[in-house]
Amino acid sequence: MKAFSFDERNRLPVASIDALLPSEEGALWKQTLARMKDGKEKLDALDMARYRMPAALDDDADLQAWQELCRSTETQLQHQHLRLCNLELLQKFGNNAWRMHNYQVEGQVEGMKRMLETEKGKVVECNQARKAMQLEAGEKLRKLEERWQSLIGQNAHLEVACAALEKEIKDWQAYKDGLASYQQQQEPATS
Repeated sequence: MKAFSFDERNRLPVASIDALLPSEEGALWKQTLARMKDGKEKLDALDMARYRMPAALDDDADLQAWQELCRSTETQLQHQHLRLCNLELLQKFGNNAWRMHNYQVEGQVEGMKRMLETEKGKVVECNQARKAMQLEAGEKLRKLEERWQSLIGQNAHLEVACAALEKEIKDWQAYKDGLASYQQQQEPATS
């Protein structure tokens, strides 16, 4: 018979991160929500100013302003060039990368299915072993109960036999006492 091993991981408590999150009842949280409801505080939207092309400068602008404009324009051009390169790479290799990802996910799914079947087999094996143990224990209990019933029956027979013997002993004792008293009555008459 195999020894059983149970996986205790399913019985362990799972830690919750809710306790680490700030409480909605906190004073700071309430103040922030109140300011947002009153319209006094707005969420900062994404600042798109850095992605816009600066307006052209007039001819009177100083050299530093023109240099800043050139740097900003070069940065924007590099950014646009990188975006185009990324889009070209995505168009060229994106389909294959997606197919590869799908293939990997399908492989993981198949692996999980195999693991599931293995675990199901272990569960069936465990249940069969448990059933065999319980049937064996049931048979042992049935035999012990039969023996117990037999011993109870034997005890009852012994009690009846003991009671009969005690009655017979009392009867013999009474006969002996009666005989002794008869002999005592006869002795004074003969003496």
